Amino acid sequence: MVNNNFGARGLIMGGITYPGAGYVNTIEFIQIATLGNSVDFGDLTNKPNGGAGFSSKIRGFVAGGNTPEGYGINVIQFVTIATTGNATDFGDIGYTRSNGAGVSNNTRGVYSGGESASSPNPSLNNIEFVTMSTTGDGQDFGDLIDAASTMHSASSPTRGLYLGGYRDGDVNFIDFLTISTTGNTQDFGDLVNTARNGNGGVSNGHRGIVMGGYSSPARTNTIQYVTIQSTGNAQEFGDLSGSRSSSGGASSPTRGCFGGGRTPTLLDTIEYIAIATEGNAVDFGNLTVARANVAGCSNAHGGLG
Repeated sequence: MVNNNFGARGLIMGGITYPGAGYVNTIEFIQIATLGNSVDFGDLTNKPNGGAGFSSKIRGFVAGGNTPEGYGINVIQFVTIATTGNATDFGDIGYTRSNGAGVSNNTRGVYSGGESASSPNPSLNNIEFVTMSTTGDGQDFGDLIDAASTMHSASSPTRGLYLGGYRDGDVNFIDFLTISTTGNTQDFGDLVNTARNGNGGVSNGHRGIVMGGYSSPARTNTIQYVTIQSTGNAQEFGDLSGSRSSSGGASSPTRGCFGGGRTPTLLDTIEYIAIATEGNAVDFGNLTVARANVAGCSNAHGGLG
């Protein structure tokens, strides 16, 4: 059981380095309790840009994404977080999609929304789940309040939150679901500002935190948080070192880390916060390559108890 910073490992997976090498299949990891640069972990089965990341204490997942071969894919793949190595195929999503968002407890991974592979690539309201200790295809869970893509996300052992996103425009909506059941999301409250292009959030099980994002007409450096067990509007937490979007998040019970993203210049920086306090983000280290639209997860995030 991973329940402290010292065993907490965060993964940053896939993404895009355009206008550099383009789509990448790289998986990197950090030890969340320390500071330093990320280290190579292995490779994904394909090159997903905008996949949904989620995890248990054992496995880390990427669901969907764009690849050079197609706008949206239906592949679910996983790695064993405590080791290193390449990803393995898990099963298929019911709807091909990219730019969805994932939440999880230690049993279920739930991925929601995203953009359809069919032109003109409308946002989706579909929610599906998998049992992470097995393999197999996604199963229907319910629907989002509104079709959405590029949402931030956060988890407790009970609830999954989807924060902001693109829903026929940039929005500040927050919805939640109960991970162990099935059904549609419910209204939670509103963010401080509109926020999309998140590709992840962080949480310690009590607080869910959004760092940056795209707040029309520009990216933002705002960090904001909600108390997951309640409902209500977000509050300001602090600031990132600069405005960014499309980062990947990974967290422990005490720290939240965000890696990569764009300003619109692609970034290799990793920053972190102490989740229980408020304040500005601090430099952690660097990724091996600058990239955006990555999937992030950890073996000690707030949904794992």
